[in-house]
Amino acid sequence: MNSYILTSKQTWLSKKYILIFVSVFMICNLLFTLLVFFQNGITTDKQTDIRHWVYSTKTELVKSISQEKLLVISGSNSAFGISCDMIANNIKVPCINGGTTATLGIDYILYNARSWAKKGDVVLLPLEYVHYSHSGIPNQELIRYTFAYDFNYFKQANLMKKIRMLYGLPFGYLIDNYIFKFKGKEYQNSQKVEKDIIYKVYGQLNQYGDVTDNTKANMTPKMLKKVEALEPLKFKNQEFGNPGTESIIRFIKWCKSKNVKVIATWPNTIWFETYNRKEEQEYLQKIDKLYDQLQVPVIGKPRDFMYDKSLFYDSAYHLNARGVLQRTQQLIDILEPYLKEIKSS
Repeated sequence: MNSYILTSKQTWLSKKYILIFVSVFMICNLLFTLLVFFQNGITTDKQTDIRHWVYSTKTELVKSISQEKLLVISGSNSAFGISCDMIANNIKVPCINGGTTATLGIDYILYNARSWAKKGDVVLLPLEYVHYSHSGIPNQELIRYTFAYDFNYFKQANLMKKIRMLYGLPFGYLIDNYIFKFKGKEYQNSQKVEKDIIYKVYGQLNQYGDVTDNTKANMTPKMLKKVEALEPLKFKNQEFGNPGTESIIRFIKWCKSKNVKVIATWPNTIWFETYNRKEEQEYLQKIDKLYDQLQVPVIGKPRDFMYDKSLFYDSAYHLNARGVLQRTQQLIDILEPYLKEIKSS
């Protein structure tokens, strides 16, 4: 009898401790969730502010055009590789360089592009190779940007992504944001990133959204060494066909439903002999096949837009001004027939 009572008491205590643990866990999660939500719209991260400047500036450029237009959508390889100024003046079509930053991931890039593209527009996709193998897991840069400047992206995300984003902010960063928040508007305004710093980090933009100060004269010895030390992109170890390509497929289907035409092409990057190897060629062929299955024309070949290091500015995807001229002229030559065909159809 005593043994039964003792066992029952132990069971009751075990359940009690489990209940306490679960309750404390849920309360802590609730408090952390509230901590995240109440700092929404605040950031102490200057890089996040700079990314917002890029997106907000290009959004205003898009809004300034009322007629049908050509939208170039990608990470920064387009911003530093394609001249919409040249395209607009040679092909006589309004063009906005929507190249932003690959850091936020392909899903966000294409999510934002939906707010730019309208019926009758043509979207050109020279996406960086990394996007075709993106894991879909939100990184720190995307999480910080979303809670600071685009909470709607969080609201439309699936449950798993919401959980990852919610618990992806470091506690120290949240505390810094609250300190920043409670110092008031006057202090916050005094801490805004100055334009000259933005230009130094990202670059100056013209009325078409092109970066315009990536000249050879602006390259420092450090930048020259950085470019010279760059190595081939790694294709063969990347798994193809995951959330990255799923985001691309969803975007193309959305474009078709909105009567937005899509043309794919290849990003500008450095040429290395290793890209002739079987593994790399198979990876590139998979990209070609993806667009073929989606009935999206692909203009040019990967090799067409792979150049010598002398044409690059500060990364494997950023051309200098001379490189931009060469790349854009090549693009105009093969893009113009497609645009004429679309216009006449």
